Amino acid sequence: MGRILAIDFGRKRVGFATTDESKIIVKTLEQMLFQNPNFWVNLEELLQTINPELIILGYPHTDFDEKTNLQNEILNFQKKLKSITKCIITLRDETFTSEAAKSILSEIDTKHKKSKKAQEKSKKKLDSVAAGILLKNYLEE
Repeated sequence: MGRILAIDFGRKRVGFATTDESKIIVKTLEQMLFQNPNFWVNLEELLQTINPELIILGYPHTDFDEKTNLQNEILNFQKKLKSITKCIITLRDETFTSEAAKSILSEIDTKHKKSKKAQEKSKKKLDSVAAGILLKNYLEE
C-alpha cells in the first residue's frame, strides 16, 4: 500500500498533507512558496520522498460554466505536475477547506492564548492544514 498526497494550491503558498502507508493517519507537511524559483525542484524531491500512489489536488468548484482564473491556474499546475510524476492526479472539491483551516488555527491560537507572533506563524500553516482537511474528507468518503 502507498501513501496519498493532498495538495492545496495557492498563488503564494502551496500546502501539502500525506497519509501514512496504511492510509489511516493524515499528517500536514511544510508548505512551499509557489513563487520560489526552486519550487518545482523541491516538489520533485517531496514526491520522491513520499512516493505517493495518488495525488489529490484541491479544485474549487463553482456553479458557473466559465472557469475562474484560479481554476485555470490549478489546471495549469496539474499539467505541470503530470510532467514530473507518473502518479495518478485527481481533482477534488476543496470548497471551504481554507475557511475550515482558518477556523481550526484560530481556535488553537485562542485556546492556547498565543502571542501575535505565534499567531502569524500558525497562519503560515494554513494551506497545509487545508490540504489535511481535503485529504481527511477524501478518506472519509
